[in-house]
Amino acid sequence: MSHLKKYYRQYLLDFAVDSEKIGPLVAKGKQHRVHLYGTKHVIKIPRASLYMRSYGRFTAQQVQRDIDTIRELFPEISLQTQVLCGRTHPERYVLIQEYLPHAEPVNRYTVAAVHAQLHSLMRKNIQILRTQFLFLDIFGYQGFVCSLRALLPFTRSRAQLTNLLIRNFRDGDPQLVLVDTNLSHLNHAGEFRLTHRFIDFGTILVSLILYRLFFSSAAGRRKAVNTFESKSTTRPSCTNTPSDSNKRILFAIAEPVRWPINPPNRPSLATTR
Repeated sequence: MSHLKKYYRQYLLDFAVDSEKIGPLVAKGKQHRVHLYGTKHVIKIPRASLYMRSYGRFTAQQVQRDIDTIRELFPEISLQTQVLCGRTHPERYVLIQEYLPHAEPVNRYTVAAVHAQLHSLMRKNIQILRTQFLFLDIFGYQGFVCSLRALLPFTRSRAQLTNLLIRNFRDGDPQLVLVDTNLSHLNHAGEFRLTHRFIDFGTILVSLILYRLFFSSAAGRRKAVNTFESKSTTRPSCTNTPSDSNKRILFAIAEPVRWPINPPNRPSLATTR
């Protein structure tokens, strides 16, 4: 673990992990640093950043609850994840997940292969948002930033989903897989601080808009790309005429302002923090 910063070396001493297996950094998000762990797994270590101190760190119990909820609601895309709790600080955690070195991110070049799966996932995601006030973040921090940059003129950045990867993309049987372990919460049970709820609300709203712009119609987008590449004199359209599912997505963007102030009661872990 000599390649890790002092904070992370000390943090990992509280867990039953093999320090010799911890390899180089393979990814870094707002919440976790992801290191290779052996040859077939990765280990996710919570970051000690200013953002996470403002947002509020998750406890091991909250992470396990979200993972169980994801397995129940999205079993077709959930990735096997092991939550290790600290020996002296049981609220602390690290995550062990399968390593997917050959998986492809979802972007405008790969989305056509999984478009039906992605649309089905988003329909379920919006339904859960309306009924349970939970939302699955499919963009991830890097995908969120890249997608916002893609809105700027003369940019080389392209929209992508970094929390969703495509397994077996080149083998003819592409399958979406989720590498994130947390849900966005819009509850008012006192479990999460105010900044946490504001960030989650903003993330959900912007994610729905970005999804509508970049991923809701693969066929329409591909048509636009082909038209542009053929140097047609007509201006390409980014999407086809909105389908029923697209209309539901657009309706969901405006829906939060009309939701009840007090959402349904959900189990609170405030007493475990």
